[in-house]
Amino acid sequence: MKGGRLDMNEDDRSYDDGRDYPYATHGSGHALASLIIGIIAVLSLIGGPILSFAAVILGIIGLILASGAKRRGYAGSMATIGKVLSIIGIIIGIIFIILFILLITGIIFFGGYWFTQAIHNATTQATLPHTI
Repeated sequence: MKGGRLDMNEDDRSYDDGRDYPYATHGSGHALASLIIGIIAVLSLIGGPILSFAAVILGIIGLILASGAKRRGYAGSMATIGKVLSIIGIIIGIIFIILFILLITGIIFFGGYWFTQAIHNATTQATLPHTI
């Protein structure tokens, strides 16, 4: 501060009042976005297999943003936590999707067989004569 007014720094076209602001570093926006998207990715896993697709997509976006924050020189923990949450969202989301596909495949291929066998067994037992 010179003469009671803020001086403008010519390099980055921002006002410089002589104080250091550690929270206003490069990449902090990417780190915050990665953290928020990572949280949403993990929370979307509560929605079951339908929202697991969203968790995987959001996890990938969160990873991209976290790596962008690190590439821009951000050294805080927000990007790391966002990256970890994004990885958790991706892994658990993929597991949910695989389990959902296996469940649907099992119902389609084996569920019909089991259902028809149960009906057949129930009808054949009901038509047998009962002897005392």
